Amino acid sequence: MNRNNNQKIYYLAEIVDHGEVYKVISITTSLVKEFLSGNNYIGLNRSTAILIEQALNENKLIQIDKNFKDDEVMPRDLIIKTSTISDLQNYKNIIITKIRQLVNHQQAIVGGIHMYDFIIINNELADKGYNIYDGNKEEKYLEILETGDEQLIEKLEIYLNAMDIVGRASAVEHKYLKFYSNINDCDTLEEIDDLYKEMTLYMDSIRS
Repeated sequence: MNRNNNQKIYYLAEIVDHGEVYKVISITTSLVKEFLSGNNYIGLNRSTAILIEQALNENKLIQIDKNFKDDEVMPRDLIIKTSTISDLQNYKNIIITKIRQLVNHQQAIVGGIHMYDFIIINNELADKGYNIYDGNKEEKYLEILETGDEQLIEKLEIYLNAMDIVGRASAVEHKYLKFYSNINDCDTLEEIDDLYKEMTLYMDSIRS
C-alpha cells in the first residue's frame, strides 16, 4: 500500500451560526479535511487562519460572512471587531480555547494514513462480505483468522488499529461539543471551573 507523507495541511475554523455570519470559536489543522468538516467547521485559506489566530490571541470577535465565494474562507470574508463581551463570557472563551487546544492535540494523532486505512480497507472487507463495526469486530476477527488468508488478516489488523484511533478521536470530538454546550449554559465562574476540571481529567485519561 503506497503511503504519501507529503500531505497537505488543512486549516479549519470551529464556528457557530449567528444569522448572516458565522462566529469563529477556534481554529485547528487536519491532514484530512473531511474528518472535521461539517456543520461545526469550515475550511480556511492559510492567510485567513493566521489572521484569525492573531485576533483570537487579542480576544477580538471574529465573524465570517456566509456569502463567501471560494472553497475556503479568504481574508476578505472576515469581520474582526474589538470584543465588548462580559467578564463571564470572556472567561468562558478562555476555558473553551484551552480545552480546544487539548482536543486539537489529540485529534492530530489521526493522520491521513489512518483515515485512508479506515476507509479503503473497510470497503475492501465489505466487498468480501465482512461488514465490521464495534459490536461484531471480535467475531469477525476470529472469522477472518480462520480463513488462513495472511494478506486479508494483515489488512484486518491495520483496519482495526485505524478503527480504534478514529473512534477515539470521534469520541473526543463529541465530548468536546457537549462540554462547549454546557459551558455556554453556565452562570457562574465556579460552574465553569467544574466543567473545565471534568474535561481536563477526561483528556488526561485518554492519553494515559
